[in-house]
Amino acid sequence: MKIMPKVKKSKYFFINFVSTPDISHKDQLSELLRYVNMDENEVKREDSFVCLIETEGKSQRYMTMLLLRLLIDRASRSESPK
Repeated sequence: MKIMPKVKKSKYFFINFVSTPDISHKDQLSELLRYVNMDENEVKREDSFVCLIETEGKSQRYMTMLLLRLLIDRASRSESPK
């Protein structure tokens, strides 16, 4: 099953962005989704890796613009007719 249907079904979710250098010292940004999967008998926290992006800077402005662009692009893709 794809990630987004699970997240949309979930009552609680959390988006986590983590920036860290790789072994060659290039900064990378990873996006993770954490959500609660509930059924009749069990409540389970799930984590899903979404993407990894090589970044070009660490400034607050750069990271803010990058995250906003990622979220806006993803929202526009999910709203477009299929």
